[in-house]
Amino acid sequence: MEIVRDYHDLLMNAPMLVTVQRGKELRLELINLFARRAIGERDLVGKTLPEAFPELDRWLGKISSVVRSGQPYIGVDEPLTLDWSGTGTTETRYLTMVCQPLLGTDGDIDGSVMFAIDVTKSVLARAFDPPGRGWYEAALDVVATPVVLAEPGSRRILFANAAARKLSHGELVSGTTFGQAMGLETGYFLTDATGARVPDSELPASRASRGEVVDALKLRWHTPLGVIPLVCFAELVPAANGMPPAVVLSFFDTSHHERLERDLQDAMAARDAFLELAGHELRTPLTVLKLQIQSLIRKYPQVGGLAAIERATKRMDQVVEQVLESARFDEGRPPLNPEELDLCVLVDRVIERVRAEAARVGSPLARTGAPSVRGRWDRVRLEHVCTQLLDNALRFGAGTPIEVDCRDLGERASFAVSDHGIGIDPADHDRIFERFGRAVSARNFGGLGLGLWMTRALVTQMGGSIDVRSATGRGATFVVELPKSPPARAPSARSR
Repeated sequence: MEIVRDYHDLLMNAPMLVTVQRGKELRLELINLFARRAIGERDLVGKTLPEAFPELDRWLGKISSVVRSGQPYIGVDEPLTLDWSGTGTTETRYLTMVCQPLLGTDGDIDGSVMFAIDVTKSVLARAFDPPGRGWYEAALDVVATPVVLAEPGSRRILFANAAARKLSHGELVSGTTFGQAMGLETGYFLTDATGARVPDSELPASRASRGEVVDALKLRWHTPLGVIPLVCFAELVPAANGMPPAVVLSFFDTSHHERLERDLQDAMAARDAFLELAGHELRTPLTVLKLQIQSLIRKYPQVGGLAAIERATKRMDQVVEQVLESARFDEGRPPLNPEELDLCVLVDRVIERVRAEAARVGSPLARTGAPSVRGRWDRVRLEHVCTQLLDNALRFGAGTPIEVDCRDLGERASFAVSDHGIGIDPADHDRIFERFGRAVSARNFGGLGLGLWMTRALVTQMGGSIDVRSATGRGATFVVELPKSPPARAPSARSR
């Protein structure tokens, strides 16, 4: 009995991990003091290995084979990724082990005993030390992107390239954790895009350790020197070719980009304020001019030149209105005011309003398609869209027939405005819908390049879409599709 007690004391105090498992279910019978410290002083005696360490299904099969076959198992630099401390954080450690079958009193195999040495430090040292380390670090140091390699679980930094060390002012020291390097253990902290503080378990390195892919996560690093905006990427790279698994992180300081964005927004605000002021300043003298021209036409209808002046004045008034509308768009549009409408009737009314101008430029107008298409739309916005597209057709398709085709598409309705004029190069199809976007010379064709931009914004606000089908010299067809009922929440019509 003394000999048995001596062996028990020897195993309990041995400077290595020693466990004894009984039965085919591998129920833990003994965990020595060294092993207890390795698993966070948890008392797992009485539990089966699958119950104690459910993360190790594949590795447990090797231990089970010892009991089944009676053959010992030897593992060299065996990676074990599990929750060693029992706190919910996994970590990869490397063990060199021997698992030996145990015989019961009847001479049959009744369990196993495992002896293991933690060789994590030596494995990591071999992986990241010479002779390969110098070339490896030199290759990453010339990469302009900040790159950091960290140990899964512990998040201990294994390597940080030159770009990462520069970005962190040299704080990303190998061997330290991210919490230490970023000051999270001394009062610094990170917040997400909403301003909420990010817990340790949701930091990029923690998420990547769990197998998540972190893609362009926006964080704000709060330090005594100020708040630094970061965009972070992280991913777990599995062990391969003798290299241990590692979390690969990259993060960028976006302070410069945020300053440029603020400057751009300020410049756009100043531009819009100027446009609005200029529009208001021009509107008053234009109103006086229009009244005077109309008065002269009534008195002297035989003077032909007055009609041309009136048309030019109307054109100037339209340009001023576009300038003012453009400025209002950035302040947000009022909510939709839908009412029961017949799209065909509305289109016919707009056609009648522009018929005189169409006759003047030699463009016959016709409407085709469905006789009636009913729905709930905002009358003012819909008339604006139809008017803009017909004005556009008269300008660029002057002297050619212009057709407006209305269609009932079930839950949706559409109308298309077609001309047979100069057409639009397919390369310019997207650009003509941009703010101040143009596909033709301003010298030959007037306008500010705002009409189609505002048209698309209005159509989008009504939940619809607008498309152009055209080629150079073959005319253009603009197709608008709209839902027959207004969207539950109208999309923003603000400038993008």
